[in-house]
Order: sequence, then structure tokens, then C-alpha cells
Amino acid sequence: MRINAGRALGFTAQSLQWVVSACAVAFGGFLLFGDRTVDRLGARRMVVLGLVIFGPSCLLGGFAEAPGLLITARAIQGFGAALLTPATLTLIDTRFTEGSERNRALAVWGPAAAVVWPPERCTAVS
Repeated sequence: MRINAGRALGFTAQSLQWVVSACAVAFGGFLLFGDRTVDRLGARRMVVLGLVIFGPSCLLGGFAEAPGLLITARAIQGFGAALLTPATLTLIDTRFTEGSERNRALAVWGPAAAVVWPPERCTAVS
């Protein structure tokens, strides 16, 4: 039995796409900002800040009972991901030596990022 959570939250067929698009638009829109912030403030700080933003927004989205709240939570998730992505890549680039060690780290990071991206895999709303 499949529960249609989109209908239960009050989404129409046309507005349901915003659950996915809110995350993708925020991620794409703030990715350069995240990269520049990593350069200015440091990768470790940005990983912590990104997790502090991303984690609670996931919780907020999980408990959302209205379409607007879920879309807002997804946009905040995209912003947090835009801070996390360049920070984690910077940490991999600086913490692992060039060659097989860095290649292994990127080989782990790549599939892990692919599991949660694209954003339509992040949501159970259908």
C-alpha cells in the first residue's frame, strides 16, 4: 500500500514539483556563495554550519504539515547542501595526499553524494 503524502499535505499535481525544485534552486543558487564562504571562513567551519542548517531543516521537513512549510524546509536543505558540498570537497583535497589516498576518498565521496542527489531522491512525497 502506497500513501500519497503529497495529496495528504494539500499539494496539487502542479505544485508538487516545488518540493524537488525548492532544494535544487537553492542549491544551485547558493553554490558559488558556499564556495566563496569556504575560502573566507574555512572548510571545517562551513561543514559544521552546513550540518547545523541541513540537519534541522530535514527534521522540519519531516514534520511539515503544510505545503509551504515543506517547500521552505526543502529550500533551506538546498542552502545547507550548497555550504556542505564545497566544504567537503575542500577537506578531501587538503586532508588527503595526492594520488591513491585522495582517489579513494573521492571514490567514497562521489557515490555518497549521488545517493542523495538529485533532490528527487531526498523526498518521500509523491
